[in-house]
Amino acid sequence: MTNTYLESQIPYLRALHTSLGLASSEFANDLKGIEEAIKQAIDSRVTIRKDAVNELEEKIARVKKRVGKMRAVLGEGVEDEFDAESEAVSGLET
Repeated sequence: MTNTYLESQIPYLRALHTSLGLASSEFANDLKGIEEAIKQAIDSRVTIRKDAVNELEEKIARVKKRVGKMRAVLGEGVEDEFDAESEAVSGLET
């Protein structure tokens, strides 16, 4: 993945370090800090999406449970009508 913002700002950061006469180790430390910040931002987004997937899976499980109860109440003759619903819900799980 290419990030034009980073591509433009990293050389600028290097130029600032040069202007300040900082040691190359300071630039390396800044790059490590940037990398860590990016990792934390990505991890945060991944956690948000994983939580959303878990929530959706829980909703699907509750719907399946309700469908099962409806089938039990309505009897065996209703199963064909719910098959399309069940397949649609199963498709959400993939």
